[in-house]
Amino acid sequence: MDVFIYSIKQLKNYGLNKIIISGGEPTLRDDLEFLLREIKENISIEYVCLITNGIHFPEKLINVVKKYVDEVSVSIDGYNENISFIRPAGIYSSVIDTVRVLKENEINVSMIVTLHKQNMEVMNEYKLLSEKLEVPFSYSILVCNNKNRDECKEFEFDDNSLNKIKWDQDIENTKIENFEFATRLSCEAGRRLLSIAANGDVFPCHMLHDECLKFGNINDMSIPEILISPKRLLFKFITVDFIKECSACKFRYLCGGGCRANAYYKNGDLLSKDPYCLMYYNFYNTILDLLKQQNLAYKNISREELNEKQIT
Repeated sequence: MDVFIYSIKQLKNYGLNKIIISGGEPTLRDDLEFLLREIKENISIEYVCLITNGIHFPEKLINVVKKYVDEVSVSIDGYNENISFIRPAGIYSSVIDTVRVLKENEINVSMIVTLHKQNMEVMNEYKLLSEKLEVPFSYSILVCNNKNRDECKEFEFDDNSLNKIKWDQDIENTKIENFEFATRLSCEAGRRLLSIAANGDVFPCHMLHDECLKFGNINDMSIPEILISPKRLLFKFITVDFIKECSACKFRYLCGGGCRANAYYKNGDLLSKDPYCLMYYNFYNTILDLLKQQNLAYKNISREELNEKQIT
């Protein structure tokens, strides 16, 4: 544990201000309270997020989490007790109970839904669940790696299923407030993002725990040495401008070329096209259509208000 804490202190000197603790299942760690206290109180990390499967959240951790964690994200699979996709059946009630307990204790809680081929047509059900619980949710897109490719096949998107995702299921009742687009040249893997495994191995991101891409290990290398390792420096130069298939896309600086992990596992090449490209393209098209629609509605309202003022 000392080497982990020391490494986090070193990373703080390089601008680290956000830590996400995930697993496995972090609530099973006996030293979680010590780790959270060190990160938040002694190292003063600005934002700490804990990702849990929510199946069993020990009562003894409630006050610890409330004191040291800025957000708890609970993984959600099914949207009612009769539905399960990736995770075991029968856990829904336990997971929802965890969400409710966290909320009742005034802990900032959100839900993460893994979006895949089997649940893409019921996306609105997760929205309804979110509204019912009054807890925000977000989607995490399924990425199949080299180790779970066979068991992942029935859930993995193909071009046909990607085209069927309806981001605009409730577009007429969707309102965009305080909205902004952020441009980017790439995903953050290996650039502003690092992932440290339980054994100390350092990888570009939590999705790229591949031995061929390992930057080093904190048990025998310092953080400065890891940051200038050849494999880490490689990621500093991976941008959407070097992905041939992205060169003519009008959204390339919005998606940044998508996910490098997805491209790597599907094609064996970090500079190849993300196989979920069609999903991102349709998403940004939907957002632009929504913005155009709301802008038009705003202009019409403004004209009506102007006419009313002229009449009175």
